[in-house]
Amino acid sequence: GKDGINGVPGVNGTKGEQGPPGKDCSIGDRHFKECAWRLSTHTDTGLLKDCKFNKSKTDSYLMVSITSNIRQGKAQACSRWFVTFDGNECSPYPIDHVYYRNTANDDYIPFTMKGVCKINKSGVVSVGFNVGVCQG
Repeated sequence: GKDGINGVPGVNGTKGEQGPPGKDCSIGDRHFKECAWRLSTHTDTGLLKDCKFNKSKTDSYLMVSITSNIRQGKAQACSRWFVTFDGNECSPYPIDHVYYRNTANDDYIPFTMKGVCKINKSGVVSVGFNVGVCQG
């Protein structure tokens, strides 16, 4: 505590055995890759950034998690941020975030968007972060 005295240092323990070799970027059968970037753009539609992944199995899923700040700068406007895989959205359930703003002030919104998509191929998959207008 605040008025306590420092204790005597402890004795170091014995060194443990060497563990088995691991594989880079994997935990069991799960493989991870992180893409990060700084992006400042006034793009209203289209691909913002993409990241390439190498899938080893044709019947596996990709899990996507995006954390960012988004900006809706127009009054009475609706924007949609969404993920594509090799240029196509996940079907039947897209991974997206929709925001409608009614006021005239700029809104900067922190958000996290997550989802999984089964990609029926192996090899390189381009995962894209996109923006567009809302439907309807």
